[in-house]
Amino acid sequence: MQPHYYHDLSQAEKKHWYFSARRKFIQDLILRYILPNNKKRNLKILDVGCGTGGTTDFLAGFGKVIGIEPSDIAINLFKANYPHLKVVKTDIENMGKDLPDDDFDLATVLGVLYHKEVKSPLEALKNINRKLKPGGWLIWHEAAHPVLKRKHDQLSDGARRFLPKQMRQLLKESGFQVFFESHVGLFIFPPAFLLALLSKIKSGSKNKKIPAEESSIDRKLPPKYLNALLYGMSRIETKYALNLSPLPIGISYLILAKRIS
Repeated sequence: MQPHYYHDLSQAEKKHWYFSARRKFIQDLILRYILPNNKKRNLKILDVGCGTGGTTDFLAGFGKVIGIEPSDIAINLFKANYPHLKVVKTDIENMGKDLPDDDFDLATVLGVLYHKEVKSPLEALKNINRKLKPGGWLIWHEAAHPVLKRKHDQLSDGARRFLPKQMRQLLKESGFQVFFESHVGLFIFPPAFLLALLSKIKSGSKNKKIPAEESSIDRKLPPKYLNALLYGMSRIETKYALNLSPLPIGISYLILAKRIS
């Protein structure tokens, strides 16, 4: 990804409603499915594609966490912000030689497999499966629906958006069983669809190269009142998804799965 993108991410993930709401959703899943009945928070966690470390720091509240990240820029920001945490320079394809197999209770893969640097999402998931203990958990969250592809995807080197059925099939083929799944961001789907449509109209039939210094609106912190409102709306959605019914549509898709083979 473009170097400035990591600096934007490092700042945004601390307070941006999207990242805050996603961390809270992950917390809900961990406490409900992985650590029920107030069990001790001593999980061994692998944060795959940890970026600049905001989520890794959050996951440390549930046990010992190791982040893996291929970008030197992201790693430097990670170490500057969270010197108490461990990050390993490697990628999904090569982590086999850097980390032991059957070693982690939980792996998180959050907006990673849609990047163009990941050549095969299936092989990536198989690698992650091997790192988990038998019965270990995976929380996987990705950008959904190719129709929503827009400028932000190009800025973040996004190569693909997944359909939910594709994610389920990839998990099945890589030895996982799905325990929970839902769309995320139903309320933001209409404006995201509009932005994607406008992006296609502007670019015409060919993809135009975006200037290296251009930033995505997705990484800019909204005004405080709007940030709080969007966070609150997102929390209402996730509570509905957890307690009543999975959301039928959204801008992304989140799955909790368990290693079965």
